[in-house]
Amino acid sequence: MTGPHETLFSAALDQLPEGVILVDRDNKIIYANRKAQEVRNVKSSDIVGEDVRHCHPVKSAERVERALNYIRNTGDAVFTRMVMDSVNEKTYENTYAGLIDGDGQYLGLLLLTRDITEHLELERAKATYVQALSDEVERLSQELHELFVASMVTLVRVLEAKDPYTKGHSERVSEMAEIMAQHMWGAIPDTSELALAGRLHDIGKVAIRTEVLNKPGSLEDDEWVHIRTHPVVGERILSPIVRLSRVIDAIRHHHERFDGTGYPDNLTGNNIPEGARILAIADAYDAMTSNRPYRRAFDPARAAKEIKAKAGQQFDPKWAQLFLDLFETGTIG
Repeated sequence: MTGPHETLFSAALDQLPEGVILVDRDNKIIYANRKAQEVRNVKSSDIVGEDVRHCHPVKSAERVERALNYIRNTGDAVFTRMVMDSVNEKTYENTYAGLIDGDGQYLGLLLLTRDITEHLELERAKATYVQALSDEVERLSQELHELFVASMVTLVRVLEAKDPYTKGHSERVSEMAEIMAQHMWGAIPDTSELALAGRLHDIGKVAIRTEVLNKPGSLEDDEWVHIRTHPVVGERILSPIVRLSRVIDAIRHHHERFDGTGYPDNLTGNNIPEGARILAIADAYDAMTSNRPYRRAFDPARAAKEIKAKAGQQFDPKWAQLFLDLFETGTIG
């Protein structure tokens, strides 16, 4: 930016409280305003002209590449990601927006970084205040509830720890389901309940015979009948806690299929609890991308294609599309 208009434009952008980075169609950084340099602790002269992909950690290279391809292919895609800066104890919201000209040709992308630390702290303060209004009876009730839940989560971890093929499965399912719910519902109690349902969705497998769970070959008919009891067993284990009713519903029905061919109740479409429809996608994706006794893990792209192919049949098409959008932008998976 060398001309008078460009200088004025650059000066105006430097006044913004948000960080602004412009990337051209070849993924080269062509501009970074003052705030962006401050947030990222770099000088404009050090990054302008550099490939934006080289400005990210190696461990996130695949996700960055995926997101850049998504923006390029979509043209005017817009999506956000939340980033934690543990060194400066800051939380930033990054918005990525594809830029196109009047003919729809891709020009590059805009990266807008906004400091949302104070907003999040205010939200936390509100939550703390609301919690302080709870009376002693509720507190004791909550302690008992948490003790029960913690015991159940520990039981699931012990169960999964015995099997190298499923270790960590429930935590990964929980994390993916929570991300999906946050993008659709926001930070409401239903989202937290769904995350808990993800952690506990396979608790009923405690009653499944080990030789069936770890069988390397195809299951016999009676073994299929046996393993399909685990959602109902999970419901029975958790049923003493009334406040877990929606968690229990999601667990009982996480193997239902949108077309009615699932189990245990052959529910169809929106008759399946929404939490269960979300868990079904997260559960299937993690299962496909994990090694199992009877097959090697799928790569993430192949697993995502399977989700897409079975939308409307096995999976709720609305939630399947959200999953795919989050996958393509590198937010999940």
